[in-house]
Amino acid sequence: MDPDIQPALIERLDTYCPAFESVSDAWFMAPLDNLDAELPMAAVYLHQDGPDGDPDTLRGRQRLTLVYGVWIVCARDEFRDHRHAVREALHGWVPTEHHEPLAYAGGQTSDIRGAHVWWLERWSVDTWLFYP
Repeated sequence: MDPDIQPALIERLDTYCPAFESVSDAWFMAPLDNLDAELPMAAVYLHQDGPDGDPDTLRGRQRLTLVYGVWIVCARDEFRDHRHAVREALHGWVPTEHHEPLAYAGGQTSDIRGAHVWWLERWSVDTWLFYP
């Protein structure tokens, strides 16, 4: 089982944050200049993952923490509403029976360009890496 929940995270945001014009995977590494047709948007990517303890060789698993980035790109006067909607949709959500609830892991303004804010939130979830 692949512990990555990015598709489920995108589906969750698309369902619970209807004000976003676009919810997708993040196909960029830095703020872009021309996204007006897709704004407001949320873009998701797997930021990092890492082990959380030693492997349990008897059960064929190891504890794993996944951290996801969620870009919120929107007009400055809409920013707080969109950030609030994302937090309501994700905080405490349990994506599968193999995952713990999502937890907020921090956020920051990445860029402000004209009337638009680029905000990057990180969300973490603990799960298991299963191996044969």
